[in-house]
Amino acid sequence: MLFSFFATSLAGCYEIRPKVSADHRGKFVKLFHSDEFQDRGLVHIYNHVDYTIARKGMIKGLHFYPPPHTNVLLVTVIKGSMLNVVVDLRKKSKSFHRVYSASMNDSDGSMLYIPEGFAHGFLSLEDNSVLLSLSDKTHESIERHGVNWASIDYKWPIERPIVSEEDQRLVPLSDCVSPF
Repeated sequence: MLFSFFATSLAGCYEIRPKVSADHRGKFVKLFHSDEFQDRGLVHIYNHVDYTIARKGMIKGLHFYPPPHTNVLLVTVIKGSMLNVVVDLRKKSKSFHRVYSASMNDSDGSMLYIPEGFAHGFLSLEDNSVLLSLSDKTHESIERHGVNWASIDYKWPIERPIVSEEDQRLVPLSDCVSPF
């Protein structure tokens, strides 16, 4: 097995830890293997890959893509450290509006698998942290929706984050009409 999959408190959302090979030369981390994801019934084809470089204290999100642009994300931190936060927006889910967070860094290659129907955001814990995101669908930012980061039932570990004007204007969770 190349990966260990750990179910989170939100159905369908997983923390994934890859096998890391390290020796005196450095470290090797396999971030993805289609067969292992497919064997677990998870999305195993990704069509869109991007990364974000963030200053310490920056919060981005919480973003989601409504139907017909819904997507599955696989995220990992390849430099620095970040706190990834997801909110379940699936109306029929037992964990509707619940929050899950995962502190991730570049040392172990840990990943977060985020299914359709979730809003995702993150807080950069170090300058120049890099978040790599794989998505099963291609999309444009104009299709993106979101929930205001400060409106969820979560205590962010920062007093004065750096947040874009666009993300500050996102609707509170209580006013979000979920399309899922």
